[in-house]
Amino acid sequence: MQAILDGTLADMSNKMKKRIKKSLFEHDYWFQNERYLKLLSNSLIVFDNIEIQYYFNQIYEAYYNEIDIQPYGLLKIIAAISINCLHITYVRHDNIIEKKVVELLDKFPQVPDFFVYQTIKNYYVKLFDGKKEDAETIKQFMKQNGLNGYVENLA
Repeated sequence: MQAILDGTLADMSNKMKKRIKKSLFEHDYWFQNERYLKLLSNSLIVFDNIEIQYYFNQIYEAYYNEIDIQPYGLLKIIAAISINCLHITYVRHDNIIEKKVVELLDKFPQVPDFFVYQTIKNYYVKLFDGKKEDAETIKQFMKQNGLNGYVENLA
């Protein structure tokens, strides 16, 4: 996490990246543990796209048909992972999991608490579709509505 904050992730050794990955998946049902899901959300950047796809697919399979009965805190973590997946794979020019991420986020409750996640999802969908002007419109909407902190982190 510190390497991400310091901007020194590229300098992190492969050995350290492997240790981070190993510690995240100590048991078979890591995707049912909020602590492990938070760790994944904060460390997705150390995973390659195939690993991101693999782990996101486990989350998708576990929650897609039961998203409406999950506790609020868990939903927030899953939404954060989903947005991070969209961001990372877009920046890496790979839409390997875009469809599944969008499908999962579309199942979330249509309540104000998830508005920002849905807006950011729509932003990345526009980027993946090559509609940069539409993506910029979403970005401007977010800025006009005081969401500058989110806008600064978008691709």
